[in-house]
Amino acid sequence: MQLFYSTLVDHTGGELTGQEAVHCSRVLRHRTGQFIRVVDGLGSYFTGEITHVQKDRVTFNVVHEEKAHNEDLPLIAFGILKNESRMEWMLEKLVETGVSRVIPLICDRSEKRRLRRQRMERIMISAMKQSGRALLPELSEPVSFREWLAGSLPPHLAVAHYHPNHRSLQTLMQLQKMAGLVIGPEGDFSPEEIDLVHHRKIPCINLGRYRLRAETAALVACALLNP
Repeated sequence: MQLFYSTLVDHTGGELTGQEAVHCSRVLRHRTGQFIRVVDGLGSYFTGEITHVQKDRVTFNVVHEEKAHNEDLPLIAFGILKNESRMEWMLEKLVETGVSRVIPLICDRSEKRRLRRQRMERIMISAMKQSGRALLPELSEPVSFREWLAGSLPPHLAVAHYHPNHRSLQTLMQLQKMAGLVIGPEGDFSPEEIDLVHHRKIPCINLGRYRLRAETAALVACALLNP
């Protein structure tokens, strides 16, 4: 069944607005009395019976609520990519694979320092619905990598930085449960940034035998980190 997304829903009822309502009423032509499936982005699925249909507003009564499985999903922090289409692809695939939070980082070699946030959020919502998930990952505001490193970090992070002498992510995961991974931008982290990583005693790991594009590395990392 088609999934809709709404922040205006609870255990009694809710409504679809904007493009969600248009898609429901105009594209799929749902009518009063029909049932729809709605997610709230917070981990709940709702089955609703439509009570009223307008072009830009669809209201419904909730007849069933179901909580998503409790997933311990990783976070991914990544250097903002210059190529926007690759970054959008990466965000889409991270949501589909399963991630709790994505943190855009402004690195020394980042050529782009801003995001089209509303577009990114739409891509993530679409990926959540397409993959059948009920949890919308948190999209943090862009932050300087140096500033982020200097702050309070969650335990058990690793930085993907290819070097023949670095151990693999799989090897590190045998020693401890990982909370997330940090991926650099095009051109990787600068030597000065890696020095800061070492100073914070964050392990650097390889994701395979070869260097990967940033967006490929993020997807591989997320797939490996998820059970």
